[in-house]
Amino acid sequence: MADWFYGRDGQQQGPVSSAGLKQLADSGQLRPDDLVWQEGMAKWVAASQVKGLFAPPAAPAADAPLPIAPPYSPPAVPLMQGGAISPSYMQPERRSGMALASLICGILFCVPFCSLLAIIFGILGIQQTGEGKRPGRGMALTGLILGSVGMFLIVIAIPMSILLPSLSRAREIANRVKCAANERSIGMAILLYCNDNRGAYPPDLATLAKAEDVDLKTFVCPSSNDTPATSTDTLLSGGHCSYVYLGKGLNARTVDPSAVVLYENAADHEQQGANYLFGDGHVEFDSQSPIGTSGQPGLKG
Repeated sequence: MADWFYGRDGQQQGPVSSAGLKQLADSGQLRPDDLVWQEGMAKWVAASQVKGLFAPPAAPAADAPLPIAPPYSPPAVPLMQGGAISPSYMQPERRSGMALASLICGILFCVPFCSLLAIIFGILGIQQTGEGKRPGRGMALTGLILGSVGMFLIVIAIPMSILLPSLSRAREIANRVKCAANERSIGMAILLYCNDNRGAYPPDLATLAKAEDVDLKTFVCPSSNDTPATSTDTLLSGGHCSYVYLGKGLNARTVDPSAVVLYENAADHEQQGANYLFGDGHVEFDSQSPIGTSGQPGLKG
């Protein structure tokens, strides 16, 4: 007769003969709830099911209480036979492949199309996992989140980082145009002042603003950190006027049309140049200062 194998504490023992198995049962080394198997059997069975291995239990006394059977607890480790899991044990269910694919694609979100695939696989993985379904919902959620972050970077963050320098450049050009318009408005106010004062230029911009009722915002370059003054008395107190006036003492009847009457700090326009107001009233943006070196305000060298 074929030899027997038996399991104790999750470990396979044997082989032993039928007589040896009986001796183990009689000595108490083999318990009725231990599993046994021999060639030809479809699965492992409890030792108590092998006929003649254990003596039948004695009938309890009529007035004795019936014993309460202990709760059944399966072996902690599946018994192995020939390298295969015993057919009496169920293999654990595999995790969702979609959830795993979503996690991998989410980690590789910087690779083209991986972010989109992570989102698609993540949605499918969530549908396949959860209570009563395959395990792996955490991987699906993680992949979905990483894929969403990758799509945000690809669709919004990266294009914005490329466009921001262009937007900043366009804003600076617009500020230059606004600044030139301010200087032309100041030039018109100077012309009106000269007509009322026999050609004499105003001594300073505060006098000009008060005499010709010039909007105080006109004296602030939009690219500077200056703020409009609250009154003409505070216009020249610092931080409220972006322009340097060179017209004090000049006369419209004798001023050189190419002389600089007013200019601004080149730092206001990223050190790329400044707007200049000339004696004939026109304004130019120049990267090199046209102010002369003769030491005479408003004259070219």
